[in-house]
Amino acid sequence: MKYRKNVAVLLTRFDFLLVGERRDAPNFWQVPQGGIDEGESAELALIREIEEETGLRREDYAIGVSRRGYCYDFPLEVQKQRKKRGQSQQYFHCVVDVGVEPSPSEEFQNWRWVFPSEFSLAWIPDFKRQVYREVFRDFFQVDLR
Repeated sequence: MKYRKNVAVLLTRFDFLLVGERRDAPNFWQVPQGGIDEGESAELALIREIEEETGLRREDYAIGVSRRGYCYDFPLEVQKQRKKRGQSQQYFHCVVDVGVEPSPSEEFQNWRWVFPSEFSLAWIPDFKRQVYREVFRDFFQVDLR
């Protein structure tokens, strides 16, 4: 089985990171992310996902550095259902303009700004934790435990 190509975004303002509480999993908080459609570039997928999941428009943020090569495997039952082994992610760091706030969406019911060091691995499913550890170390020099 293949990995699904995916983009994820670290939206920051000053020293704060935007995290969203999932509608389908209350008390689970994560960064916006989503699949790259057939024929779509990673940057276009990023722009689309940010707008779909946060309501932010392209002029509301600046796109910074990106890194790829982060992968995680879905649990076996999800692999069978989605017919994908997991996700191969490219992370982007974007800076949000002052005064701009996200809106609730189909995927996220609440938003909050946290220091990256305050992010809790308990907020995400076990199978995503290693990627979050790598991403936070690579982008923020923070060791999540």
